[in-house]
Amino acid sequence: MINSNKHKGKGAPNILLINPWIDDFAAYDFWAKPLGLLIIGGILRDRGYNVSFIDCLDRFHPDIRDSIKQGQFGKGRYAKRAIRKPEKLADIPRTYSRYGISEECLKQQLLDLSRPDAVLVTSLMTYWYPGVFETIKVIREIFSHVPILLGGIYATLCREHAMRHSGADIVLSGQGERAVLETLKKLTGFSCENRFVSNELDNYPYPCLDLQGGISYVPILTSRGCPYRCAYCASVFLNPQRSRRSPGHVVEEILYWHERYGVRDFAFYDDALLMDAERHVLPILEGIIRSEISVRFHTPNALHIRPLSKEVARLLFRAGFKTIR
Repeated sequence: MINSNKHKGKGAPNILLINPWIDDFAAYDFWAKPLGLLIIGGILRDRGYNVSFIDCLDRFHPDIRDSIKQGQFGKGRYAKRAIRKPEKLADIPRTYSRYGISEECLKQQLLDLSRPDAVLVTSLMTYWYPGVFETIKVIREIFSHVPILLGGIYATLCREHAMRHSGADIVLSGQGERAVLETLKKLTGFSCENRFVSNELDNYPYPCLDLQGGISYVPILTSRGCPYRCAYCASVFLNPQRSRRSPGHVVEEILYWHERYGVRDFAFYDDALLMDAERHVLPILEGIIRSEISVRFHTPNALHIRPLSKEVARLLFRAGFKTIR
């Protein structure tokens, strides 16, 4: 049940962002952050909302950080505990686990917060929806009448399933920035004068990565969408329109995280980082090289081979690329 708390004459609403658990046979922090959720958090904070963040996959939580092995270049293992397999997976001879902090830890973090006016939950892989459902159950137990909004990859690709089974009050699909702002305005009555232009990526504030327990790496998104339409890829459904940031804006963000927070590892999340290289990635690489910072770059989302030339490869190496997929 949605409790629409109008904020006329009151302070800014409290918005809670939650990255849910993963229930699976295996999971690893291979430069995997809920960047979409953190971008929305940055937008909300920039427009006057009070934003907090709970990461159910937090590797640096005080209760677990000393008990799990940290990997190279900011990667690392999640804490995990065995749980009962879903009925349809019962015949698979492997241990099924919940990855992330404990249920008790999540409940305590929720109880330690001021009551939020809305909770935003993201979702990643479609087959990880059981962890999303369990996270929403715990949120509902603590904040029974607070509106829960669900977005992300699963919510976009399996919207009807999410609406029927997730337990969220509202399911948002696709690029959620504008939809979140409009929905929260309806729920809380809070609005600001700043106009948000969702298709101009240079106008986006930086994601609220500083709300994490630790910043071992930073995900970087220089563009959205892909010019290809491969039958096996969901990119066209998640980002139908291709848009890009200016190279200078990307370089400025990398310098910001490195100089202010000492971050050395950056993971590019682009679907097509090397496309139109002369006007996009080459100026980015040249700007990084001119800055003379010592950082490392990784591409967990893969690179298209076709645009890879000797010049591009040379600049990737000089800029500090270490992991290429």
